[in-house]
Amino acid sequence: MTGRSTSSIITLWQQGQSIRAISRATGRDRKTIKRAIEKYQTEAANAAAVVSVTSKQQKISAIEPYKDQVIDYLEQNLTGVRIFKGHLE
Repeated sequence: MTGRSTSSIITLWQQGQSIRAISRATGRDRKTIKRAIEKYQTEAANAAAVVSVTSKQQKISAIEPYKDQVIDYLEQNLTGVRIFKGHLE
């Protein structure tokens, strides 16, 4: 199947056409239409997963600016309550 016929199948599908209607309009078998749509959905899901992984790698941890301070607290064996009281004073 050519890229042009696949794109026309996907376009018709995105417009809300049924597989049967797309089959009649393009002259292709319903199984071929279904296969093209499933391939498109799989490729779209894979592309979304790649974007998701890439964006997660670029995010900085919310605790990163406080990392050194937290390490200092841990080395001093301070509890959360003592740290909190220290900020109130």
